[in-house]
Amino acid sequence: MECEKAILTGVCLLSLVAAFAAYSFYSNSLRRQSGERNIAERMASLRSVLHTGMTRGEIDEILRQRFPSVFAQGLNFEDYHVLLGRLPSTVLYCSYEDVSARLQFNLSGPSPSPQDRLIAITEHRQSMDCL
Repeated sequence: MECEKAILTGVCLLSLVAAFAAYSFYSNSLRRQSGERNIAERMASLRSVLHTGMTRGEIDEILRQRFPSVFAQGLNFEDYHVLLGRLPSTVLYCSYEDVSARLQFNLSGPSPSPQDRLIAITEHRQSMDCL
């Protein structure tokens, strides 16, 4: 009788753990789908404003107006990364995934200058806070 009770308790606990895992997976996938839609909208908005051939100076001004948090970090790099959003990670050993728009420039000299021209806007993903 005690053995049957222990087995029944174990099965109940295992069922609860399985139900929690299924719910967690489902809610995580819903958050990820919603985040993917938001990121796609932000990328489309960014692409509607920025066009290849624009100078770094023109882009700096647009980013100052529309994405002030990006400018707080400084943009003195060869390529710019504009954070579009954070998604729940698809792997267990990472917390989240940063998705950014990478603005690639054709350098007109040895270092970045306001005359550099935009050559591409691509999506860049990076897993963050990994073990």
